[in-house]
Amino acid sequence: MPDEAAQSAEQNLLPLDSNERVIAFRDERGMPRRHIFAPPRLKLAEVREFFQQAHDEMLASARKPGAGRDLAKPRRALYRALVLRVEGYTLTGGRPFCELTNWIERLPPAHRLGAVNLLMGVTRAERAAEIDPEFDAVELEADWNGAQPDALTKFSGLLHRFEPFTEDDLHEFQHKTSRVTEVKGAREPKFLQAAPEKVMLDFYDQKIRAVEGYSVGGQLLADAEQIRAWMDPFHKISALGPLVREYLVPGGAAAGEEEEAE
Repeated sequence: MPDEAAQSAEQNLLPLDSNERVIAFRDERGMPRRHIFAPPRLKLAEVREFFQQAHDEMLASARKPGAGRDLAKPRRALYRALVLRVEGYTLTGGRPFCELTNWIERLPPAHRLGAVNLLMGVTRAERAAEIDPEFDAVELEADWNGAQPDALTKFSGLLHRFEPFTEDDLHEFQHKTSRVTEVKGAREPKFLQAAPEKVMLDFYDQKIRAVEGYSVGGQLLADAEQIRAWMDPFHKISALGPLVREYLVPGGAAAGEEEEAE
């Protein structure tokens, strides 16, 4: 039987069932580097925590400009949570790099951040998708595991079709993303606000109806249930994000709501 990944590549389908995510690049000296990650769809709790930490850091920085917040900290935490191993790095004497107990810390920080940025990298296609008479459609482009040791493969035509938002959907989204909860028992006043990306992941699963350009087992995804189970979380957010921006007006009736959190 033909290899499923090769079959997907031949059909120009992005294989969502890749066992590992391989991020390959050449560093500033032209050396090939490979960072191998667990598929983010298998680490959803860690991905959701990353978005919450990034949102919290952004809000804290906005409240106290110049306070020296470490905005890269959530990305370093995400790298640590997802990385499995690296290739292309060696120790003195030729020993395998990952033999070190602290090999993650010994990697150049720019390599770690660059690799996790590539892992999350998804863009909206410049070519606008045709207007669908029944669904809202967003087309993406993304890099994925490459056959070459120092490069990724670009996939285009990654189309996501959603059931259109209703007024109730919009109100629910605004409510969940603008609600502020006070942390009960904190020594100083402390408030929490859900990261919009966490809410987007839930709304994607509610509204998605079909996709094109992706495969599982070498075959196109058959239904919404399969899409919800296999779709990469960064693709979910990149697909739903443009619709959220088009539909929603900043602010709204739900802005500023406060509740006590245990």
